[in-house]
Amino acid sequence: MNSNLNLLVKIKMALIILNGIIVMCYASLIFSSCQHEQNHVTATTNNENTLKSGIVADAYILYWGHEKFISTTWKPIVVKKKIGSADLARFKSNFALHIQNGDGKKDLVSSAIIKIDGKQIFGPSDFRRKTIALTKEIKGLTVNSELKVELFDKPGSYIDVWIEGTLKPISNCGIVTDIEGNVYNTVTIGTQCWLTENLRTTKFNDGTDIPLITDDNLWVNLSTPGYCWYKNDSTSFKYNDGALYNWYTVNTGKLCPTGWHVPSDAEWKILEISLGMTKEGADSLNWRGTDIATQLRSVTGWSACLGTNKSGFNALGSGYRYGSISSIGTFENIGQAEDWWCSDKDNYLNDTNYAMRREIESYVGEPTCSKIYRNLSSRKNGVSVRCIKD
Repeated sequence: MNSNLNLLVKIKMALIILNGIIVMCYASLIFSSCQHEQNHVTATTNNENTLKSGIVADAYILYWGHEKFISTTWKPIVVKKKIGSADLARFKSNFALHIQNGDGKKDLVSSAIIKIDGKQIFGPSDFRRKTIALTKEIKGLTVNSELKVELFDKPGSYIDVWIEGTLKPISNCGIVTDIEGNVYNTVTIGTQCWLTENLRTTKFNDGTDIPLITDDNLWVNLSTPGYCWYKNDSTSFKYNDGALYNWYTVNTGKLCPTGWHVPSDAEWKILEISLGMTKEGADSLNWRGTDIATQLRSVTGWSACLGTNKSGFNALGSGYRYGSISSIGTFENIGQAEDWWCSDKDNYLNDTNYAMRREIESYVGEPTCSKIYRNLSSRKNGVSVRCIKD
């Protein structure tokens, strides 16, 4: 009897142990499966976006963005951004709007509305399944276009938004890209090939940063490379007017894209003569030539003396920044004047404080409206740069 009882106890204990092992194995399988699923989600959501900005013929390149829109409160937030710019003219009409939803973890947005010029592009239903990335073709952008983003989610959740487009084909010398990916159109004038836009790179062509100088006192005391934006406002002036560089930046020889350089005084003379200036006029100082500035100046963007832009040079009146202590680094004459550096040091006074430049102006009643200025400028001034092909 006792032996039979002991046998039953042993069998019962064995069944309990076996059942425990089965439960543990099952739990292990579930945990493993969940862990595998979590890893799968992480791997998927951390994939980098395959669309990259790059200059390839008939390929998408960055037009606007990237810009993050972050929820800071449990209440809905609304953000508006201007996405129209003069850059629009370089692109065909088809664009692609891209959205990256968070980084795939707890900062995913579960509900949002994205509109362009009042038209809804994406809505809450596009985000309900915790969408990772969204892309949609858009058309009809104008220079006044506006993006409106409405977010409805917990604080810290965000979306990254950007727009890409296709560049129009360009004749003459083709499209030029600087070290940062900024795109420039070009024009052939006589025997030379010029950018039709002022340089706007913030890096030298070896990839090193050019120091951004916003402080007035630091600017006027600087004797090393530096750049700024007009009024220290990159949003308003970067794409139309480019950056303003002191001459120490030019003198590095590393400012223009590879295969291009800052033009010398002699190369500016070649340009001027090809537009009708006499050799004697080109060799002289101060205001010279007849109707030269008119051919260089854009038909818009100037306060007076609008140009014909017959040359295709497209000068826009981008102003400049003084580098003298007496002027305290002030910005002057947007829409009324534009200066460009020559690569040459002072050819006349042999003064280490000066370098050669060109300038055109646009003042009502001034006889200089059609002429171009050749003389010296303080090396500390913030001046535009046009690059010429090697």
